Amino acid sequence: MRILLRHYRSPGDILMLTAAVRDLKRAHPYIKVNVDTSAAPLWDNNPLLSRDVTADNADRVIDIEYPLIDDSDALPYHFIHAFRKELQLQLGLAIPQGPFRPDVYLSENEKKPLPLSRELGDYWIVDAGYKKDFTLKNWGLSRYQEVVDLLRGAVTFVQIGEGNPDHVHRPLKNVRDMVGKTGIRDFMRLVYHSSGVLTPVSFPMHLSAALPLPDGGLRPCVVVAGAREPAHWEQYPGHAFFQNVGMFDCCREKSCWRSRAVALNDGSDCDNSLCACPHNDKNGETVGSCMAAIEPAVVADAIFKFHQFRSKKRNIT
Repeated sequence: MRILLRHYRSPGDILMLTAAVRDLKRAHPYIKVNVDTSAAPLWDNNPLLSRDVTADNADRVIDIEYPLIDDSDALPYHFIHAFRKELQLQLGLAIPQGPFRPDVYLSENEKKPLPLSRELGDYWIVDAGYKKDFTLKNWGLSRYQEVVDLLRGAVTFVQIGEGNPDHVHRPLKNVRDMVGKTGIRDFMRLVYHSSGVLTPVSFPMHLSAALPLPDGGLRPCVVVAGAREPAHWEQYPGHAFFQNVGMFDCCREKSCWRSRAVALNDGSDCDNSLCACPHNDKNGETVGSCMAAIEPAVVADAIFKFHQFRSKKRNIT
């Protein structure tokens, strides 16, 4: 059987699809699978794909989605189950769940240390930005800056972000600026050689789970999540996940899944999905109250503890 899977949403979604392809091939190695997706570089070096399968010669062309998300607050599943379970339904096959991480492959050259690593030594990635469609994921620039300031002299940060007009990545101070300077493969390499990642729920969060540390350990990731998504839908093993579902009236019983903190009046349907409990920062930013409730000092402490433990382990070994 030849199958072509198509999906064109965000890079984080494509990472989840890589896990489903892995699990399908492990359970049914005789099936030839290829993909047609956005974020195509995520499939580079993937040995499981049959690149000769196309829309013209495939037995099945599946525009794969993940309807499980509609029940994410009610059922005990992570996002990593969603494409796999949909493939089971579409194909009528049993597909057991595989490892709890997306499935990407670095080349041997990509695993070699970066010049940036030699220059900076240990560093953490910081994603302090957000997409305009989901501004409710914004924690606020001042809070990220406070974390950087609290850890100055102990932790070096490299700020990343896509150079895209639909993304907002305002510059932090006292960090190495790599915003808009990396494609997907370069960014994967940057994460692989990092000591950890600070991010909202995002592509870097999923990628941190996909790329264990060079010694095989779980990659530290500190996630400022608020109450937009249920924690069990997003959190990976080894991640420090700061969430507040249940804290406010707007998320008393479940996560809100709202899109924006305030309307941007840009004609997007996202303006019809606004935060019910916005918080106005002193610097003029508006974020969700569930995000504002996450204290920078607590986040900085989590990063420092990850950093401190890893440093001690390196000294021991």
